Amino acid sequence: MTCAECGAEVGKSAELGAYTCSECGMAHCPHCGARPADECAHLLAWQAPDTDTGWFEAYPFHREPPVLPEEYEAVEWSGEDYEAAFGGLGANVDYIVGAYANGLVSPPSETQLFDIAVDALSLDAQAVVWEQDWMGAAGATLWFSKDADGARESLDTWLGKLAEGFLVLTQRGAERLAAG
Repeated sequence: MTCAECGAEVGKSAELGAYTCSECGMAHCPHCGARPADECAHLLAWQAPDTDTGWFEAYPFHREPPVLPEEYEAVEWSGEDYEAAFGGLGANVDYIVGAYANGLVSPPSETQLFDIAVDALSLDAQAVVWEQDWMGAAGATLWFSKDADGARESLDTWLGKLAEGFLVLTQRGAERLAAG
């Protein structure tokens, strides 16, 4: 495979496990060899460097991750609550709660949530680190999948189940708030 940017050889980096150009560091799709900016059909997600929740080109979710209404900020949740809400998601409940580092009423780290979902769903998603400094993209992480559309559907379903878990917490929280 040759680099679409500079024409040099592209290969799998033993160091990164990624498909990058040996000369300019441009990331390429491991499935078709396209540059991410060429609207590769395999591109699942593209995270901008130096951001936790910012997605540059490809956003992996069809909807925003759920949060609880602000009035539930004071509710103390137990491990049993978390297990009832998130236990069926195929992921460690503590990891899911951890993605909401500022509490369940604040948006989560979408990159953490994405990683949790990819692992829980055993998605065919290969991360590629972009080494080249092109339009500030140096250090960006890109995820490719042979079936990116199918992977996004699976992620959307998983996020829907996460939202159902938040409904469980909303019901439990309403009971606690009503009891005073």
